[in-house]
Amino acid sequence: MEIWADSADKTYISTLVKLGLPQGITTNPLSIIKEMPSPQLGNSLKELATFNIPLAVQVTAPAADLIITQSERLAALHPNIIIKIPVTIEGLVAINHLKNRIPTMATAIYTLPQLILAINGGVKYANCYVSGILLKNNNDNSELRLMAEIAAKNNVMLIGGGVEHISHIMPAVAAGLPALTLNPSIMDKFVKPHPFTTEWNNKLLDAWEESPHKEDPLFKV
Repeated sequence: MEIWADSADKTYISTLVKLGLPQGITTNPLSIIKEMPSPQLGNSLKELATFNIPLAVQVTAPAADLIITQSERLAALHPNIIIKIPVTIEGLVAINHLKNRIPTMATAIYTLPQLILAINGGVKYANCYVSGILLKNNNDNSELRLMAEIAAKNNVMLIGGGVEHISHIMPAVAAGLPALTLNPSIMDKFVKPHPFTTEWNNKLLDAWEESPHKEDPLFKV
């Protein structure tokens, strides 16, 4: 399973890279407002794209023609950029117009029909909102499972976003989603070692410190 980072903070992404993460980055207007204070957003996005992994940048225009204009500008910044477009009627029109020219990610997907519409429009990526889907289905992950199956059959990368609670990761994994994108709050909980791991590791290290073996040239540091 791929783990993407839902953040526009380059410094934060750099810390994840040391852990072998993420496999991609998603941003949205709120994360850009919060984490990219520079008025030169083009330069900031170019810097974020230098991690050499997919970078999804969401449009902010409401109408299809304006979405298309924004998409062309954003895509021109760097080849790693994917254009995130909400699955509104106007968004679907834009997705269909951009297919085969600019890679797009349909976002704000809460239902199976929305995913099907996005796939038929020609998206390469789709971002379904995990917690919202589980909430409206009383924690049943059947719809997520169907989404994963249909996306896979159509060669669309389905990414579970909108994860608002760490407990929602398990039903998303069980549904077969190939990727999740996690905001910093959830990501920090995801990578944090379990207390049992920390306790057991400390026991081993303490025992080693009390042993003469620690002086062996092979292990001495």
